[in-house]
Amino acid sequence: MLSCLVSANCQGVPLIKQLLAFKPFQKSYHPEYFINFKKEIIPLEKLQTCNLLIYQKLGTSWNEISEEYLLAHVNPKAKVVCMPNIYNNTLWPISKGTGNLSNPYDETYIDELMQRGLSLNEILYLVKKADFSKHYDLQSMYEKSMEIERNKGYARCSEICDYIEENFSKRKLFTTFNHPYGSLLNLAAKVVLEEIGYRNVPDSLIPNISCDEDYYMPIHHSVAKFFHLSYIDENTKFPVYGNMLTYSEYIAGYVLSRQNNVPSAHYFTYLAERKK
Repeated sequence: MLSCLVSANCQGVPLIKQLLAFKPFQKSYHPEYFINFKKEIIPLEKLQTCNLLIYQKLGTSWNEISEEYLLAHVNPKAKVVCMPNIYNNTLWPISKGTGNLSNPYDETYIDELMQRGLSLNEILYLVKKADFSKHYDLQSMYEKSMEIERNKGYARCSEICDYIEENFSKRKLFTTFNHPYGSLLNLAAKVVLEEIGYRNVPDSLIPNISCDEDYYMPIHHSVAKFFHLSYIDENTKFPVYGNMLTYSEYIAGYVLSRQNNVPSAHYFTYLAERKK
């Protein structure tokens, strides 16, 4: 078997699943996954002798997992692919990533309401009535996000971005800021396989594949309406750590976790276990 090294974030998990679902790749390569956001370093001996390197572009501050280091030390005879590293936060204007897996997101608007001393029922009432398109420039957020994406420089970046722009309102493409979904992940895997040199790669290797089936960031109905997401309304339920919750139910859990000083991921996991 030929060696394949994958240095990537959470998008590396569905990529490897899809690569292995493609029989010609499965018969030829054995992939090893190194999680870049955990700063897992590829052993130099493996890097210098590998047959295929798939990586995400990172700056020099990332040291041994930066693009500069990887390209300087990879086997010169190896095939090398800079895979997509897709990010879009447009659908969650009040959410801010924390980098903490126990409390992955701060809901800034909700935090402000809590700081004002509002009760849970008052917060839920305001959230239900809110129209985030009147308080946040969603179109500018989208345009800025796409501008950044188009300048990332990964393999066939323009093709990926064209697909996002064409399908953003037509189908589910993201489940969190940096978790592409379904057809977008399919396209990313197809791009990688074709960059390796394969042809006749199917458009859909694993339909409806996700980065994390246990957690989708709930989307507020006003944002869904602004972007014409017909598959989302006030009653849509999203998987949240073992629960299926509407946006309002998610916010209620978020408030209760904050009030009880419990990490949100732990709170929702506990909630799911109680229901069993």
